[in-house]
Amino acid sequence: MINQTWKNKKKRIKNWLSDQLTSNSGEVPTKTSSPEDKAVDLRTPVLIKMRQSLPAIEEGEEVLARWMDEGWYYRGTVRQNCGDFSYYVEDSARDMERIYREDIITERDDASNVIQPKDPVIALHPDYSFSYAPGVVLDVYPDLSLLVRFYDTSESTLPREEVYKITPEKFEHDVTYILQCESRWVGQPVVSRNEHTGMYHLASVKQKIGNCHNYVLEWADISMAVLSDRHMFGAFSK
Repeated sequence: MINQTWKNKKKRIKNWLSDQLTSNSGEVPTKTSSPEDKAVDLRTPVLIKMRQSLPAIEEGEEVLARWMDEGWYYRGTVRQNCGDFSYYVEDSARDMERIYREDIITERDDASNVIQPKDPVIALHPDYSFSYAPGVVLDVYPDLSLLVRFYDTSESTLPREEVYKITPEKFEHDVTYILQCESRWVGQPVVSRNEHTGMYHLASVKQKIGNCHNYVLEWADISMAVLSDRHMFGAFSK
């Protein structure tokens, strides 16, 4: 219920942002790209082979699936087998997306995996609720919990059931796509928290800072600020 409420809240914020841009177009610099622009998601022969070799998934099965809007993984339910190694998956907010088998992780897929240090994984991110991202295992503890360093350099100790082993090829593919998606923020209008006033205002994203989630924002009065995307709401919000 919490996950569904949060996703619905983000939808309302996006709709509000769209209305603000229509009525106050002079307050924020013009967008340089469209939210509909997709990052390039090239599939290598290795990933195509993986798609064809993984076992079929039953309709109604709960899974962890990779969503194309940002490349992160979220829990959902398989609603339909399309018969071509793809499935319609529904998330907790009742959004539906057609997702190929290599981008879906089931409990059966991971049941026999033994995870060791240096293994690439998909794991629950410490800073974003209900969101799973690529990382690498740094250590495995006696209670089977794991220390994971994520692609954005965040670290977290997680129980085994929140960590899923993937192949090095899949890790490289997923990280590349996520970084492309994060770069799409640049030039976009957002609603963000002004640290000086504590209030949310319209702004424009000017630059991404390094391999993290910080961006340079320009407010309507042309002043600048550096903020995390956790305080930004727009077309690509998690």
